[in-house]
Amino acid sequence: MTEKFNDSEWRRKLTEAPMDKSFQKEWEKSCKALLNHMKHEYDELTRTGDRMRMKNAYKWLQGAMKDIDKVKGHAAQMGKYFGEQ
Repeated sequence: MTEKFNDSEWRRKLTEAPMDKSFQKEWEKSCKALLNHMKHEYDELTRTGDRMRMKNAYKWLQGAMKDIDKVKGHAAQMGKYFGEQ
C-alpha cells in the first residue's frame, strides 16, 4: 500500500535550507556577466557579417541568450517561495 502524501512535511523540508541572499546576488551577477559577453559576441558576428558564415553559432547564441535571460531570476524566485536567509 502506498503512503499518503503529507503536504505539510514536504513544505517543511523545502524550507529547511533557505535560499542564501549572497548566492542570489552572485547568481544574478554571473548571469549578467555571461549575457554581456554573449551580447558582445553576437554584436561582433553581426558587425563583421560572419553571421551568414557561422549561421549555426549565430542561432545557438540567440537561443542561449534567451535561456540565460529566463533563468537569471530563478534564484530570487526560489528565495521568495521557499524562504530567504
